[in-house]
Amino acid sequence: MANKFKLKKEAKKKIQDCFNKAKNSPDSDKLIKKAYKLALKTRTKLPKTLKRRFCKHCFTYFTAKNHSVCITGKTITYTCLNCKKWIRFGYRKR
Repeated sequence: MANKFKLKKEAKKKIQDCFNKAKNSPDSDKLIKKAYKLALKTRTKLPKTLKRRFCKHCFTYFTAKNHSVCITGKTITYTCLNCKKWIRFGYRKR
């Protein structure tokens, strides 16, 4: 049991490192895919902040130039400009 928790902790650190490297790297797609597969392999959930930073279809790291944001009603829609797919999620006004 303790070994399982250690593996998950190490996986979370590696996932966070991959996302930090992906910010400035031209190979961000590969790093994001690696982090995503590691999360699946270790059954670790990605936090909301990390889930919303990449396209789940083509694994592109979102920057200001490669995605658009549309807010309508209670939903936010991210549209990936590389693969033209969209991701929707809800939000509440504070």
